[in-house]
Amino acid sequence: MADNVHFRCTFDVQPTIQSGVGFSELVGEIARWIRTKEGPSFDLDPTWMLKAGGGRRPDGKAVVTVDSLSESAETSKVDFWALRYDHQDAEFSPRRWFIDFGIVRTEPNNWRLATTVGNSLHPSYLGKEPGHLPATPPRVIKDLVSSSRFRCYAGSTELRGAPCVVQVGQADQLVRAIEDRGRACPLVYVSRTRLTGEPMIDPARLATTIVGAGVVYLAANTEVDEELEFLMVPREFRSPNGTVRVYAPGADFSLPQQAYRHRFFTRIQIEELTAAEVEGQIARALTRRQGWASVRSPVTSIDDIATRRRELRRATLQSQTDAASRDELLKLFEDENVRLSREVGTLTTDKEAIDQDVAERDMQIDELREALRRTEYESDYFRKDSEKARRELSAVTHAAEAARTIRQLPSSVADVVGLIERLHGDSVVFTDSARESAAASTLDDPAIAWECLHAAATVLPHLAFQIDGADLSQEFQNQTGFELSLTEGKLTKKDSKFADLRKVTFEGHEWDISAHIKHGVKAPKCLRVYFVSALT
Repeated sequence: MADNVHFRCTFDVQPTIQSGVGFSELVGEIARWIRTKEGPSFDLDPTWMLKAGGGRRPDGKAVVTVDSLSESAETSKVDFWALRYDHQDAEFSPRRWFIDFGIVRTEPNNWRLATTVGNSLHPSYLGKEPGHLPATPPRVIKDLVSSSRFRCYAGSTELRGAPCVVQVGQADQLVRAIEDRGRACPLVYVSRTRLTGEPMIDPARLATTIVGAGVVYLAANTEVDEELEFLMVPREFRSPNGTVRVYAPGADFSLPQQAYRHRFFTRIQIEELTAAEVEGQIARALTRRQGWASVRSPVTSIDDIATRRRELRRATLQSQTDAASRDELLKLFEDENVRLSREVGTLTTDKEAIDQDVAERDMQIDELREALRRTEYESDYFRKDSEKARRELSAVTHAAEAARTIRQLPSSVADVVGLIERLHGDSVVFTDSARESAAASTLDDPAIAWECLHAAATVLPHLAFQIDGADLSQEFQNQTGFELSLTEGKLTKKDSKFADLRKVTFEGHEWDISAHIKHGVKAPKCLRVYFVSALT
């Protein structure tokens, strides 16, 4: 059996009045398609093609198996028929294709055709996993839908192999088609963009890809959107200006809460994803997932024929009372138990493989999340580092610009304060009272003020980050020659007037500036620089 579903569809087939064809012609369409792939010499004898039997290529690369069943033993008319055609991939030999056709007679001249195309890799294949294949219907489906001898329906909707163009004045027909309670397949509506008047995807290509599984309607021009609005189609159900919308069966415009079921792609989404990707997503959903269609068949493969035959035989035996019938019924139940046990074993193995795959994927997800956290941390670190580098570069640039504009050395403490602010504005800020104090300073040697404030701007920040307490004072004096005190003397602390002078308000916060750098004892050789570190 196939591991991967490639394409599937189910629809009703009936002959046209003019053709008068029957079941044998429907089977003949399938046989003709197989011969186009395997060559005219491939044995598809009608004597077994219409009943039961099989044929194979001498090299075993293609096998056809047929089985059928009549509901009544009194008639030879076939009510259930199935064919399996499996063959090796012509381009990738480890892949094998399985195509199942199931036909059920629903009326004397009406049949329900179920088609499933799947593929599997050889059980012992070891190598690079092949990529996912785009959904494509078998040619026989296209031929049946476009045939002049048959009509194909999904409920009340006639299937087509090309888009149905909605002309101006016919928008009401589109509305009726969407809301048709008998529609049993999805309907894809493709609108046109107001800017170019063209659709955002290729409707003909999409119609060919989903043939048998859905129908495509195309707006003739942008006026159709205006007509739909005039017809009072609720906004939740519209798809204007290049939007592509898939209307599931059972659409009801009077139920706005139902609108989410009818999925759509906007013009912007299609531009981002590309037309080919949107067409592929729609095709995969409609031709591989059964939730989009409401047509079902009791026979989709030769396995269903075997199951139905067992059910019919069991019903017959249960109505009989002789010993031979009871023994055969018991044997039938035993065989069914063996088959079901084998099926349970297969499903259990599949579940274990899926559970293991889920566990591995969960581990991969955890690893990816951890990698994402590391990346986010590193990104945040580098972002902060980059911001710091930009700030430092900006400060260096401003300092260099300030240095280029110096025409003479500072001649007063106020000049020194101004120059330090320009050169080290990224690390030192002076309050207004500090500038006033500098202007009133009686220090007779501006060079002392320069050395002291330069040390405060360059040496002190690095030491304050690395060293605390007495070690900081000692190390600062060792490197600069200036004394550093982190607190005031006892006499100053006792005098509340002096203590209040050591409190300043800056940018809405009160700061204690008891810490100070000092030089000399008496004027004009005395200098005191009171400060607070932002690190404290």
